[in-house]
Amino acid sequence: MLFAEIASGFNLVIFPLFWLILAKGVFNKPWDTLVHIVTNLHLIGSHTIPLIGCFTNIYFTKGHFLLSYDWKYIFGLGMFYIVWNYIGTIEEGAPMYPIADWSNFWLTVFLYSLLAVIEAGAFYKFSQWLCKKRGFTPA
Repeated sequence: MLFAEIASGFNLVIFPLFWLILAKGVFNKPWDTLVHIVTNLHLIGSHTIPLIGCFTNIYFTKGHFLLSYDWKYIFGLGMFYIVWNYIGTIEEGAPMYPIADWSNFWLTVFLYSLLAVIEAGAFYKFSQWLCKKRGFTPA
Protein backbone atom coordinates (compact mmCIF):
# COMPACT_ATOMS: atom_id res chain seq x y z
CA MET A 1 0.00 0.00 0.00
CA LEU A 2 2.84 2.36 0.83
CA PHE A 3 4.31 1.93 -2.64
CA ALA A 4 0.96 2.88 -4.18
CA GLU A 5 0.94 6.01 -2.03
CA ILE A 6 4.49 6.92 -3.02
CA ALA A 7 3.69 6.40 -6.69
CA SER A 8 0.58 8.56 -6.33
CA GLY A 9 2.57 11.38 -4.76
CA PHE A 10 5.15 11.35 -7.53
CA ASN A 11 2.67 10.86 -10.38
CA LEU A 12 0.45 13.75 -9.29
CA VAL A 13 3.33 16.10 -10.01
CA ILE A 14 5.47 14.34 -12.62
CA PHE A 15 2.62 14.01 -15.13
CA PRO A 16 1.66 17.71 -15.28
CA LEU A 17 5.28 18.88 -15.18
CA PHE A 18 6.14 16.61 -18.09
CA TRP A 19 3.23 17.80 -20.22
CA LEU A 20 3.60 21.48 -19.29
CA ILE A 21 7.38 21.77 -19.48
CA LEU A 22 9.17 18.80 -21.02
CA ALA A 23 6.79 17.44 -23.67
CA LYS A 24 7.49 20.32 -26.04
CA GLY A 25 11.13 19.21 -26.15
CA VAL A 26 10.11 15.64 -26.91
CA PHE A 27 7.87 16.70 -29.79
CA ASN A 28 10.63 18.93 -31.17
CA LYS A 29 13.10 16.03 -31.22
CA PRO A 30 13.56 13.99 -34.40
CA TRP A 31 11.07 11.19 -35.05
CA ASP A 32 12.79 9.90 -38.17
CA THR A 33 14.44 6.67 -37.01
CA LEU A 34 13.22 3.70 -35.00
CA VAL A 35 15.54 4.67 -32.12
CA HIS A 36 14.08 8.22 -32.05
CA ILE A 37 10.51 6.92 -32.20
CA VAL A 38 11.07 4.36 -29.43
CA THR A 39 12.92 6.89 -27.24
CA ASN A 40 10.23 9.55 -27.65
CA LEU A 41 7.40 7.08 -27.03
CA HIS A 42 9.28 5.83 -23.98
CA LEU A 43 9.51 9.38 -22.58
CA ILE A 44 5.83 10.02 -23.23
CA GLY A 45 4.74 6.64 -21.84
CA SER A 46 6.95 6.66 -18.75
CA HIS A 47 5.63 10.10 -17.76
CA THR A 48 1.96 9.32 -18.54
CA ILE A 49 1.05 5.65 -18.08
CA PRO A 50 1.92 5.52 -14.35
CA LEU A 51 -0.63 8.25 -13.54
CA ILE A 52 -3.29 6.51 -15.62
CA GLY A 53 -2.62 3.22 -13.81
CA CYS A 54 -2.55 4.91 -10.41
CA PHE A 55 -5.85 6.70 -10.89
CA THR A 56 -7.47 3.65 -12.46
CA ASN A 57 -6.51 1.62 -9.39
CA ILE A 58 -7.85 4.29 -7.03
CA TYR A 59 -11.07 4.66 -9.01
CA PHE A 60 -11.92 0.96 -9.27
CA THR A 61 -10.71 -0.06 -5.81
CA LYS A 62 -13.25 1.65 -3.58
CA GLY A 63 -11.46 0.53 -0.42
CA HIS A 64 -8.22 2.11 -1.62
CA PHE A 65 -7.35 5.07 0.59
CA LEU A 66 -4.29 7.24 0.71
CA LEU A 67 -3.22 8.26 4.19
CA SER A 68 -2.27 11.93 4.31
CA TYR A 69 0.21 11.41 7.14
CA ASP A 70 2.36 9.31 4.79
CA TRP A 71 3.45 12.50 2.97
CA LYS A 72 6.82 12.15 4.73
CA TYR A 73 7.67 9.05 2.67
CA ILE A 74 7.03 10.90 -0.58
CA PHE A 75 9.16 13.78 0.62
CA GLY A 76 11.95 11.48 1.85
CA LEU A 77 12.16 9.55 -1.41
CA GLY A 78 11.97 12.80 -3.37
CA MET A 79 15.04 13.99 -1.48
CA PHE A 80 16.73 10.61 -1.93
CA TYR A 81 16.12 10.95 -5.69
CA ILE A 82 18.50 13.93 -5.79
CA VAL A 83 21.48 11.68 -5.08
CA TRP A 84 20.48 9.14 -7.72
CA ASN A 85 19.73 11.82 -10.30
CA TYR A 86 23.23 13.22 -9.74
CA ILE A 87 24.81 9.76 -10.04
CA GLY A 88 22.74 9.08 -13.18
CA THR A 89 23.88 12.36 -14.71
CA ILE A 90 27.53 11.47 -14.07
CA GLU A 91 27.11 7.93 -15.43
CA GLU A 92 25.17 9.01 -18.52
CA GLY A 93 27.43 11.97 -19.16
CA ALA A 94 24.35 14.17 -19.64
CA PRO A 95 21.61 15.48 -17.39
CA MET A 96 18.40 13.50 -16.99
CA TYR A 97 16.30 16.66 -17.37
CA PRO A 98 17.16 19.91 -19.15
CA ILE A 99 16.04 22.31 -16.42
CA ALA A 100 17.77 20.87 -13.36
CA ASP A 101 20.92 19.88 -15.22
CA TRP A 102 23.60 20.15 -12.51
CA SER A 103 25.36 23.05 -14.27
CA ASN A 104 24.63 24.97 -11.05
CA PHE A 105 24.87 22.41 -8.26
CA TRP A 106 22.98 24.33 -5.56
CA LEU A 107 20.24 25.51 -7.90
CA THR A 108 19.69 21.91 -9.01
CA VAL A 109 19.58 20.68 -5.40
CA PHE A 110 17.10 23.47 -4.63
CA LEU A 111 14.88 22.62 -7.62
CA TYR A 112 14.76 18.90 -6.79
CA SER A 113 14.13 19.73 -3.12
CA LEU A 114 11.28 21.99 -4.19
CA LEU A 115 9.95 19.15 -6.33
CA ALA A 116 10.01 16.84 -3.29
CA VAL A 117 8.05 19.42 -1.27
CA ILE A 118 5.49 19.86 -4.06
CA GLU A 119 5.08 16.09 -4.49
CA ALA A 120 4.57 15.59 -0.75
CA GLY A 121 2.11 18.51 -0.63
CA ALA A 122 0.16 17.29 -3.65
CA PHE A 123 -0.09 13.84 -2.10
CA TYR A 124 -1.20 15.30 1.23
CA LYS A 125 -3.98 17.38 -0.31
CA PHE A 126 -5.11 14.65 -2.73
CA SER A 127 -5.21 12.01 0.00
CA GLN A 128 -7.27 14.30 2.24
CA TRP A 129 -9.69 14.93 -0.63
CA LEU A 130 -9.96 11.21 -1.44
CA CYS A 131 -10.61 10.22 2.19
CA LYS A 132 -13.26 12.92 2.52
CA LYS A 133 -14.89 11.88 -0.75
CA ARG A 134 -15.01 8.23 0.34
CA GLY A 135 -16.08 8.99 3.91
CA PHE A 136 -12.96 7.52 5.46
CA THR A 137 -11.25 8.95 8.53
CA PRO A 138 -7.65 7.75 8.93
CA ALA A 139 -6.67 6.57 12.42
